[in-house]
Amino acid sequence: VRDSILRTPLMWAAFCGKLDTLEFFCQYTENYSNEKDQYRGTPVGLAACGGHVEIVQRLLKKGFCADYRDYRGRSPLWYAAHGGHVEIMKLLDQNAFFSTDGKDNNGITPLAEACRQGHVRVVQYLLKLNTFNLCGQPISKRVNVRSRDDDGKTPIVHAVESGSLDCVRAL
Repeated sequence: VRDSILRTPLMWAAFCGKLDTLEFFCQYTENYSNEKDQYRGTPVGLAACGGHVEIVQRLLKKGFCADYRDYRGRSPLWYAAHGGHVEIMKLLDQNAFFSTDGKDNNGITPLAEACRQGHVRVVQYLLKLNTFNLCGQPISKRVNVRSRDDDGKTPIVHAVESGSLDCVRAL
């Protein structure tokens, strides 16, 4: 059963953070891990958007896709960055391999979105994913601080525009 935007009850349970209801529908629904609404939203993306850590954790354990992008090109990680949900970002990073620098349809990365929203903890977390040797040379560079969106803006420009001095300092 789907509503007017093709969301199932399981998807609504994920979005609203209703763990018991989610568990119920997971028991009685086949092929639930491939569900998408009309915007190509997934249960993991909806739970990440709502900041529901336990829901994301359960969905990942049940094999739900963690890196499917919606019609805007936004992944669950992008939505977690948007909402300032560092714990969800950690869960996603531990349980799936995907780009932490993935851009949406406007060229905005999770780092740039965190800067736009003034989420300094997210910015700090993403920057720590880059590792360097003793000489300061990158060993693993998972987040590009110089990435430009479709308007040519870098994360630091977004941090300045949002008025987040903490994000500016972190960058």
